[in-house]
Amino acid sequence: MYAVECKGPRRNLSAYESLVRPVLFSLSADRAHELGKLAFRSSMPWNLLARSARIEFPQLRTRLAGIELASPIGLAAGFDKSADLVSGLARLGFGYLTVGSITREPRIGNPRPWLGRIPQDMAIVNSMGLPNAGADESIGRLQRLQGIGLPLVVSVAGFGTDDILHVAGRVQPYATAVEIGLICPNTSPEEKLEELDLFARLLEGLSATRDKPVFVKLPGYTSSEEREHVLQMVSLCIEHRIEAVCVSAGQRLKTAAIGTGEGSLTGRPTFTTSVEHVGEVATFAAGRFAVIGAGGVFSGSDAFAMLKAGATTVELYSAFIYRGWNVAGAMKRELVDELRGAGANSVDALGHQPGSSIALKK
Repeated sequence: MYAVECKGPRRNLSAYESLVRPVLFSLSADRAHELGKLAFRSSMPWNLLARSARIEFPQLRTRLAGIELASPIGLAAGFDKSADLVSGLARLGFGYLTVGSITREPRIGNPRPWLGRIPQDMAIVNSMGLPNAGADESIGRLQRLQGIGLPLVVSVAGFGTDDILHVAGRVQPYATAVEIGLICPNTSPEEKLEELDLFARLLEGLSATRDKPVFVKLPGYTSSEEREHVLQMVSLCIEHRIEAVCVSAGQRLKTAAIGTGEGSLTGRPTFTTSVEHVGEVATFAAGRFAVIGAGGVFSGSDAFAMLKAGATTVELYSAFIYRGWNVAGAMKRELVDELRGAGANSVDALGHQPGSSIALKK
């Protein structure tokens, strides 16, 4: 059994954690995920259920690559893979949403089961691959979205530069920013992007065609060689004036609980390493782009640590599963308490370098 010593914050359980989560966790993780997606296809119930989560705090206002945010707490890519849940998710109090990753053609993903849970460690094992409806259907949904009231980052992915550039160009009119998901850890080796030369060509293509901020989701690293590789990618991001990078520390885990036998471990066990990686990338970048911190962020104190390490914003996924629909609102209140305890009057006083907008090519 995989186990870690790092546990979540001690606090009173919410109604979701004490009543709803036990029911969902009695189902398979895949089945519970599908039910959750079904619940968020409409905004109607969340207008009431998540009303407290939408309370705003002036101390939390910030900017990410020139984008005004009501708070630095965003939802990571992966939950809403095809932009069909935005209406409901937009009512949950996040500072922004990331949808996708969207690929050029529809994909069915890896063999099921896709998901496994490690509840004692507040972790998830994910081997979905990149299941999504494809660019045509997902962009049709983006076109129909009206007045969601918060920034929308659209994550795109592919297995070659042409595919990624094609989808990135098509989603730009409907996105506040475009995130490039370079490598999905749950795809086969032959489907992964090539090394730095292809990455450089991708960034060159994006620089020539973009008119919205571009974010890059960096791969994690566990060795000095992988770290050096990622920092070379960071250097290329600086050279091509990428506005933000997303940093996390996902790990690989072999388990019979999922269909591929091996998946990406996310959640609480990755938090400490994720903070370290955020600090390393932020120090290396020295304010030349914004850093988005992800990986095991479960509380306001976790968000505070990420922001202190150099992140401009943080993104959630596993915490959304374990803490429920009011997680963004709870974390906002917790983060405000952390700011007060530190004598800081805003998140921008924590020392990170918020990204600023650049002269974008038309």
